Amino acid sequence: MEVTRHLVGLGHREIGFLGMTEIPASACRHAGYLAALAAADLVPRPEHDLESGRGFKSIMEVAERLLDAMPRPTAIFAWNDVSALAIMMVAARRGLMIPGQLSVAGFDDSPSASFVWPGLTTIRQPLEKMAEAGIDILVSGEQTETPPHLSLPFELIERDSTAAPAPVD
Repeated sequence: MEVTRHLVGLGHREIGFLGMTEIPASACRHAGYLAALAAADLVPRPEHDLESGRGFKSIMEVAERLLDAMPRPTAIFAWNDVSALAIMMVAARRGLMIPGQLSVAGFDDSPSASFVWPGLTTIRQPLEKMAEAGIDILVSGEQTETPPHLSLPFELIERDSTAAPAPVD
């Protein structure tokens, strides 16, 4: 939800999502995307809300479809940094300036997020705390039918891949 709120706060109204809802983490991020759009009274366009298969080639094909959409999204939230980097790659091949013509944000704060140019806006998760919580659950030996749901703090890392949308001519 935080990434989409960030994009809305910058002034974006045509926001795309690239995900893989068969993966629970992606499904949760997609739900947050939809909730943030609804909170801003924005309706997602089906052509801006796409699923990719596994593998970089599939992600790039879906990124092509997102950038072919009319109207083209002014911002795209990718469910992970790898997907965001694929979008940035496709945009660069098309000569689109990031963030001047397209804002892109990811999730995970992978090392590549800070090495790519422009740096990728993303969510940093508390990996150490997540690992500790997982170990605590395993060590407790408690058997439950459904896994426990934990909410841990995260951080939006704003880099140079997001900005206000370009003015419409």
